[in-house]
Amino acid sequence: HKAHAIFLDLPEPWKAVPHAALAIRPNGRIASYSPCIEQSQRTIQQLKEYNFHTVHTVEVRLREHYVDEVEMDYPPTAKWKRPPVSINNSANPNQQHNLLLDSLLPTTTTTTTTDESNGNQNNNNNNLS
Repeated sequence: HKAHAIFLDLPEPWKAVPHAALAIRPNGRIASYSPCIEQSQRTIQQLKEYNFHTVHTVEVRLREHYVDEVEMDYPPTAKWKRPPVSINNSANPNQQHNLLLDSLLPTTTTTTTTDESNGNQNNNNNNLS
């Protein structure tokens, strides 16, 4: 039984290529992890000497991502209701489109009432989004 794939993570991977050539099946895959280009060059040279074909070299860089703790709102589960759109030949063809857009945008209303007993005004802001 021969291996379908061999992974080399060694300081001198080119020294393992002759052994890998005996242990791998035809058209098997071999991967070598090397931190230096010189190691890759020597390994590739050895792979070619042992008739390995379709050799690719890929550089992989470690890039850390730092994520702070973030609180997110749950997405809405209810469907938005569209206002009924009447089909008419209005003077402004964008009027229906604007009505639909306005209904989808979050809106804020401000109401001001006067307290009759002392004449003070009360402002109530209501977010209707």
